[in-house]
Amino acid sequence: MPRVFPEYKEQASAKIVQSAISVFARKGYDYTTMEDIAKETGVSKSAIYTYFQSKEDILTEILKSGFETPEHLTLKTVLDGVLDESLDSSKILMELYKVIVEHPDMMRLAFDAIGSAPFNKKLRKVLRDDFERDAEAIRVYMQELISKGRIRPDADPRTFALLFETLNLGLVAGICAGFDVDELQKVWLASTKVMLKSIGLDSGTKSVPATPAES
Repeated sequence: MPRVFPEYKEQASAKIVQSAISVFARKGYDYTTMEDIAKETGVSKSAIYTYFQSKEDILTEILKSGFETPEHLTLKTVLDGVLDESLDSSKILMELYKVIVEHPDMMRLAFDAIGSAPFNKKLRKVLRDDFERDAEAIRVYMQELISKGRIRPDADPRTFALLFETLNLGLVAGICAGFDVDELQKVWLASTKVMLKSIGLDSGTKSVPATPAES
């Protein structure tokens, strides 16, 4: 008789996701099978297929859920923190940095998935869809900030999203390649501040209006 989950569906799905992260980090995305994930989870392979039809589906769920940790931060909470004059924006940015670097399994998975994507059409779609979700969330939030006069009205949300994703992926690549973490931290922090300043935010200036166009 196949081993099944005693938990509710949501708990079972979360358990599979956490097991998959561990196996992906240990064996690599390409070399991981659904059977590996089932074994790590402690259930039969047929039980895994009740919740996910492929490892790409599991990766999609991992990307959607993000970093489920007590210090979980989103771009919205980061920008909110930078906008809050009572907070130190450098500390807010460093919290985001910590979330990225202190989850090596997620970092290795992201890097591994990107490396495999050119040879896996379904995986490319998973990664592209994940970026598009992030980009749309950024666009909606930045439009809200623009309407409130908090950032430059000519700020381009999609360009910002691309830069933000690229910067974070570069950080992950640098760490995986063995670069000095302290040096990467300084570069990442300085680069992020430059990005924020480009849309009218700075560590010393919480809201910078766009310069009026000259006639």
